Amino acid sequence: MKVVLPDETELELPDGATGLDAARAIGAKLAEQAVLVRSNGHVQDLRLQLEEGQPIRFLTTRDTNDPDALAVLRHSSAHLLAEAVRRLYPGVKVAIGPPIENGFYYDFDFPEPIHEADLERIEAEINRELAEGRTWQREEITREVFEFTAGWRFHFREPGGEFALWSDK
Repeated sequence: MKVVLPDETELELPDGATGLDAARAIGAKLAEQAVLVRSNGHVQDLRLQLEEGQPIRFLTTRDTNDPDALAVLRHSSAHLLAEAVRRLYPGVKVAIGPPIENGFYYDFDFPEPIHEADLERIEAEINRELAEGRTWQREEITREVFEFTAGWRFHFREPGGEFALWSDK
């Protein structure tokens, strides 16, 4: 299977190769920094299979002016924040944490108040997570599951119970 790179050269890959496989074939640094594949004006997850003859361009952690790359970086950063806070503060309840226009945020319900000095500790934990080489598994849901939960904006399980925020539809 061949894909077409931005300079019009073809990259030969095994059948069933993903965007991440293509990035690795080009170089380890690109594979480490890639966040999305852009093809024909659309973006796709790096872990999705590429198609024969597909033109591809990688978006990386350096593409902070690209709205698609920036959204992925902010989304991933929100996950890192939530995981670090959960490890550091047992019993914290995690609510929502979306990327927003100028960054991202997370709502937490801490068992005890935290202070500005705690932010350095959280940042250090995030950096430790990054040094570990954290990976995430993308999970896709069916349209039926999406439509079933469409009345809820957010719905997730919290240890010791279930938490849901819903719209007023």
